[in-house]
Amino acid sequence: MRRMLMKSCMIMLILLLSVSGFGGITGMDRARAADEFDGMREHRKVMLTGGASLNTADTDIAAAITRLTTEANGYWQTMNTSPSRTYLWSDNPGIGNSIHIRVTYERLYTMALAYATTGSVLYQDSQLGSDIVAALDYMYATRYHEAVTTTASGTSNWWDWQIGIPMQLNDTAVLMYDSLSPAQITNYMKAVERFSPTVTLTGANRSWKAIVVGVRGILVKDGAKIAAARDGLSSIFM
Repeated sequence: MRRMLMKSCMIMLILLLSVSGFGGITGMDRARAADEFDGMREHRKVMLTGGASLNTADTDIAAAITRLTTEANGYWQTMNTSPSRTYLWSDNPGIGNSIHIRVTYERLYTMALAYATTGSVLYQDSQLGSDIVAALDYMYATRYHEAVTTTASGTSNWWDWQIGIPMQLNDTAVLMYDSLSPAQITNYMKAVERFSPTVTLTGANRSWKAIVVGVRGILVKDGAKIAAARDGLSSIFM
């Protein structure tokens, strides 16, 4: 786990250090910056999926894709898609229950990963894509948004709200970006900003917070956020 975290942080650090001049993007620089933001987003997507050049003939990769597809399809087949739904999965129905919300976003991420991974039979499945986007809208409207008020309890954990949930949501938005409208991206990222506006904490938690802030910055094309994530993450490696 620690090795995976360090690898993820190092890759994100390299991406963020490559944009050291992004702190003050305004006016005429916006069009150029947009291309660079999109490039970073694509790098993140390739990091998650393996990209279009993924060698699906490799037996280990093929097995991993099969496992991913099976898991994602299981979540999809059991997800509540009723127009009158009050939850997405019956085993995680809680409102205000951060564990249930985090697990729900973890499942949506798994579905989005299968949707975006070359070689999966769910790759670019239009119905799956529509169901994921509808589920993200549902979660924003009912579970994770900028007006959420949390209450400390055994089912409400700060780590979920500030790190666990936004990490899954950010990467799901990266994977589904081409299927999302600007308004949807703005809405989802307002929720992330509500809980993780800056890089704080120490150790592994600081690493995760930097990734949350940095990936959000990439998604909303905010150079100042990316610079803040870069600076917050670099201190860990000093």
